[in-house]
Formats: sequence, C-alpha cells, structure tokens
Amino acid sequence: MGMLTSARVEIAAPASEVFAWLIEPAKLTAWLGAAGAMPEDTSQLRAGWTGSSESPPLGTVSIEIRVYNPPERLEYRTVYPGGDALTTYRLTEGDGVTTLVCEGDTDWARPEGAWDAMVDAAVEGQPEGTREAVQAQLDEAEMQLDAGRFDSLAQGPMQEALEASLQKLKTLVESGAA
Repeated sequence: MGMLTSARVEIAAPASEVFAWLIEPAKLTAWLGAAGAMPEDTSQLRAGWTGSSESPPLGTVSIEIRVYNPPERLEYRTVYPGGDALTTYRLTEGDGVTTLVCEGDTDWARPEGAWDAMVDAAVEGQPEGTREAVQAQLDEAEMQLDAGRFDSLAQGPMQEALEASLQKLKTLVESGAA
C-alpha cells in the first residue's frame, strides 16, 4: 500500500456523460492535458485491457483496466518505471446528479538512474570530496524515500491536486465542453 487519496464531487450530469470523461481521449486531454494510453476506439475497453504511452521523464507508462463497468465503475493500475498506482472511480446517479468518488493508492518511484545522472552533471568538475558528500546525501534521501518517510510531506499536496482535478472535471462536464 502506498499513499492513499480520496475525493468526491457532485456533477449535474448523467453518470454515462461523466464516465465518458474518464475514458475518451479528447475529453481526457481537455481535463488532464493528455489522453495517456486510452485508445481512440473506446469500444475496445474491458477488464483486462492494457495499453501504454510515453510520459517524459518517466519513460513508458502502462495501464491495465481491472474493473470496467460503465457507467458505474472504472478501476485501473498504472505502472511506471519503479512504481505503480491503483485508481478507482465510482459513479452513482440520482436526481440528475452524479456523485463521483475517486480513490488512489500511489507507490512513488523515480526513474532508475535519473537522480544519479542529474547529480553527476551538477557536480561535474567539483572536488572529489564534494562529489562524495553529495552522493552520500543522495543515498540517504533514496533510503528515506524507499522507507516512505516523505509520503506525509506529499500527502497534502496530492490530496489537494486530486480535489482540484475533480473540480475541473465538474466544471468541464457541466459546461458541456469537449
């Protein structure tokens, strides 16, 4: 289990319309800035469907749909170099309003070797003692990351980002965008 986030929003639209924003590439791009690995032909989607896309600086990111029950539930696992995330959307419709609940379980990672390359470039030409001290600090930071010691620092911003994202989705759906 990684960092857990959860948010809820009420959207004045049918669940089928809200669900479309979770899977259609044009709508995902309007909402999130990218369609990720979702196919143009959403009729391909089902539990077990997989896809991948390039996401700099991470590299190849893959997605596997675990639960696909339109318009009530979508659950998928995203895997990226060194980590993964499980995201679940639950939609409940009533009285012209869809309640959307999003839950995430994210295991943080960094692309293998990325920090080392950046640090090497930053300390190039520095005395050996400086390079060794910087490497020791990097090693310590990596151990703390692996132990989950920074999750509490990221929890608040991640929760705020999720809530802001769902508010943006609400605005887009209710305005009839895309």
